Amino acid sequence: MANTFSNSKFRLDVSTDVTGDSGAKLSSRLVTAVDYKNSVGAYYVTNVLTLIDYSLTVASGGLALDLFDLGTLDLGAGAGRDNLGGTWATTKVHSVMVKNSTASDTGILNIDQAAATTTAWSKFVGADAVISLEAGSFISASFGVNGVSVTDVTDHILQLAATVADCVIDVHVTVSQP
Repeated sequence: MANTFSNSKFRLDVSTDVTGDSGAKLSSRLVTAVDYKNSVGAYYVTNVLTLIDYSLTVASGGLALDLFDLGTLDLGAGAGRDNLGGTWATTKVHSVMVKNSTASDTGILNIDQAAATTTAWSKFVGADAVISLEAGSFISASFGVNGVSVTDVTDHILQLAATVADCVIDVHVTVSQP
């Protein structure tokens, strides 16, 4: 059984209003959005993974998110199923957002693709990159309606790890099947 989407968009809205010492004012705003709906009203995306307030401990060794089939991750409907219980078997990722929602300022979240070695998903931050997210920070990417590929066995793991102290993370991924 497939998920039925009534809405799926990636939207980013950044704005700043500032007044300088001289009284000069500057306002800037950048809004960008991708609507994952095609011209006949059907949605390109087929599954969504959402982890909200997910605890990631330093002792756990991290979380290896298998973007191809979710591997052994069980969101409540059995391993390899999305948040709505739909079977997860994807070849394209359309958007990713990873946030370190840790309340203390000591928990650092690493997106550690170097630790995933030859199985690292290279499209988000690179296959050998390590990006550290301080508490409250996030990183996101939209890959448009065409998405970017995920290949089982060789290019499919998004490796997340808590360092220094435990982390609370939020993750959102939208994907499509062939």
